[in-house]
Amino acid sequence: MTPQIVADYTKKHGTSFLLICAIFWLNNRLSNVESKLYDCLDDQIQMKSSDVHRSLQHKYEPIYAILPKETKYNGKSKRKMEG
Repeated sequence: MTPQIVADYTKKHGTSFLLICAIFWLNNRLSNVESKLYDCLDDQIQMKSSDVHRSLQHKYEPIYAILPKETKYNGKSKRKMEG
């Protein structure tokens, strides 16, 4: 669209033509941003799924704790385990 055509349409239709042009221009820009955000989201989902897959491949060693039969707290026995 040449500047002359824009000027002619503006004279003919007034500011509503400029408003319509601005709406279409903003809609186009927002559509581009939206598509980039969806691409970013897809990349993050793929990265997380590959991280989960990688973490599941590692074998974890069990962690053991040795608990005493009796724990004293302020001179009183709080826990007694059967051994």
